[in-house]
Amino acid sequence: LKTIVGALIQSVKKLSDVMILTVFCLSVFALIGLQLFMGNLRHKCVIWPINITELYQANGSHAFNWEEYIMNE
Repeated sequence: LKTIVGALIQSVKKLSDVMILTVFCLSVFALIGLQLFMGNLRHKCVIWPINITELYQANGSHAFNWEEYIMNE
């Protein structure tokens, strides 16, 4: 067991440079992705209206327009 743990520690020490480079590359790609897709989701929590009475009033007009809400109109 002692030899296995020793070998594992040595392999982690040898792979530390690779792990640092991987974390750096993933961080750069994450920052690029944040800049490219910034604002595309319009920062809204979208919940589909379950109750049909929320959509239509008694006179037939719409109380809630789903497309207006999503498209920021």
